[in-house]
Amino acid sequence: MSLANNIIVISEKAEDGNYFRNICRSGLLRDVDNIICANHENGFDFIKKYLPDTIVIYIYETAYNALNICKQLKSDNFLKNIPVLLILEKKNDETVLSAYDEGITDYIIQPASDTDILVRLMWCLKRNESSRELEKKEILIRSIGVIDKETEAFTPQYTEKAFTAEINVAKKYGYPAVAMVMALEPKSNDRLNYDNLSLIVKNSIRARDLVGHSGHGKIYLFLPKTNIKGACTVYNKVLSNMKNNISISAGVCEFKPEMNYHSLIQNSVKALEEAFSRGGNKIIVAESKSNEEKTSGGWLNRIQSDKKEYKNYKEILSYKFKTIVEPVFYRLKSEIEMTFKDKLNVEYYITDSKCVFDINIIYENDGISIKIIDSGVPKVNIEVFDMKSGQAIYDRIILPIEELEEEKLNKIIHECIDSLKLGSLI
Repeated sequence: MSLANNIIVISEKAEDGNYFRNICRSGLLRDVDNIICANHENGFDFIKKYLPDTIVIYIYETAYNALNICKQLKSDNFLKNIPVLLILEKKNDETVLSAYDEGITDYIIQPASDTDILVRLMWCLKRNESSRELEKKEILIRSIGVIDKETEAFTPQYTEKAFTAEINVAKKYGYPAVAMVMALEPKSNDRLNYDNLSLIVKNSIRARDLVGHSGHGKIYLFLPKTNIKGACTVYNKVLSNMKNNISISAGVCEFKPEMNYHSLIQNSVKALEEAFSRGGNKIIVAESKSNEEKTSGGWLNRIQSDKKEYKNYKEILSYKFKTIVEPVFYRLKSEIEMTFKDKLNVEYYITDSKCVFDINIIYENDGISIKIIDSGVPKVNIEVFDMKSGQAIYDRIILPIEELEEEKLNKIIHECIDSLKLGSLI
């Protein structure tokens, strides 16, 4: 660690700054040059003036001013990577979650020992050093054209290499991942909107996620340690931040160990094309293809006949999902979001073999998941699960494919939701 670290302590109480000076110079932390004290009103001005290595913010009765400083930091490209340590008088889950959403590094609840505070502080200082080293490397790769200087995404000639490297890591350690291809509707796909979309995507994902340009008006994403639901969350976040009601569609493919960059992107692009064919402003999940079973020649005619029947059933099912299930899900999402604004999170996605509709408390994995699943015969299963326990809440409803109609489906789902009393979730 360098011998020139500056820390800004922001608090409405002058004694907090004096306390910090004492514990930092007590012998446990020897590499601090300056402890600069400020209040919430002049805190951001002091940050711009002194460019600290770490910011410490005390929160007492209200968190508004502290969170506002965090928000200002996050929106400033020059300051956004400075680590922030919050010290709270008492635990408040809403404040902590909001603070993490605004980019804080760590927090601690009072009363806390000097050692506990110093350990968190030292972690922030190390984080700052790592960020600076990373910044140097990013400057280098920008200078040689690996990353676009404006959008911070991988340029078309390096996207495949970057994604392939991350795919190989996912294969090595066996963690889940999702690929996504996102694009604007054709009439809005000009350079200005495309660059704006790229920046919004970059600000809507985690540091570990990859973003790349395709060179064909599409944006590629690789989201390690993420599932389909996580990809839907990213899509909804991007969609909500786009202005002028510009339509965005996305195709998603879940990573499997046997897949490579090309198969992931091809599946995602096909799903994106399907989203546009359905009118746009949608996210479609690519269906993983299973290997065909090997069969002996004596059964060939019967198997070919079975395949034709199954293909016909799959086509009917896919059509039903597009024309019946999706409109019901869309209307239900709008109803719930209007009734429980900023309290419940609603997401849905549809593939060729299942439809999933999730309702959960914002920031929590507590809610219900409604699934309509291809049963493998001309019927569908409708199931409702508790997200936290993963257990079924109701007996499975088995519905013949010809009975999967809008009025009946709408009635079934509303009866399930009404009986669960969504208000009790919050």
